[in-house]
Amino acid sequence: MNAATLPRAILRVLWGKAAGRKVVVPVGHSVRVGRDDDADLALPHDHKLSLQHFTVDNTGKYLRLFDSPNSGGTKVNGLPFVAGPIDPGTVVEAGATIFRVFLEGETQTRLADRDPERLARAARALTELRAAAAERPLFAVFDAAKERRILTLLDECVDEAYSLYDGIDGAGLERVAPHIVQFAPESGLLERIVTEGWGRGWGIFLTSESPMVEVRRHLRRFLMVTPEDTSVRMYFRYYDPTVLRDFFPLATPLQRSQLFADVASFLVEGPSYEAIRFQSEEQP
Repeated sequence: MNAATLPRAILRVLWGKAAGRKVVVPVGHSVRVGRDDDADLALPHDHKLSLQHFTVDNTGKYLRLFDSPNSGGTKVNGLPFVAGPIDPGTVVEAGATIFRVFLEGETQTRLADRDPERLARAARALTELRAAAAERPLFAVFDAAKERRILTLLDECVDEAYSLYDGIDGAGLERVAPHIVQFAPESGLLERIVTEGWGRGWGIFLTSESPMVEVRRHLRRFLMVTPEDTSVRMYFRYYDPTVLRDFFPLATPLQRSQLFADVASFLVEGPSYEAIRFQSEEQP
């Protein structure tokens, strides 16, 4: 693989207060990680990190990691490490934070079935989703419990993506949690995830003018709800497309306004793989 075809590398925080944060390493570039605000991936809350703790370099032929002098030590796959090549999938421990290295789109697109009708519907849905993304920023929420493949695709993307669960418990439940992603214009994730997952109930799509932090905060409010006829709090799996498309026709005006507050539109799979769009009444 030469520099022209080598993917961008992705360094993602796997465990720690900043879990989910990632930095992209283009071919021919390096990224510095540390507590200093000038670091490419700055983690000032981790007081066990040095100001400039380690560097990851994408040479175009391979990835290298350099531990900075007086860093206090860096481990690669559990062993002390100073400098040298690293492989995709490598786990890096520095300070109180654990990282992992990925390559963008490293695994080839997989098709669990080659049903021509599903693929044709997926292609039409992709066109509609791209049109929606041209109007407003496009987000999605995917249920990692559906298939392990979902997390692989999110790990291998440059797009901003986070679990909707928080804290240590959230990190432990990553593989069964709902994950929010904001699609980057230059990313291939949208095409990959629609081609593989459309019609299989992986999640829902939505558009919003709000930044990721606000959209995530908004959607977290609905992970558990209290129905009007009971005081018992219940999980609301609105990120299941069958649940959301059944909910909207029955929702009260108040429920719709609450769900749409930071969202312009929701787009979900229909029963015949068609794309169904629910629009906020306040949006043109």
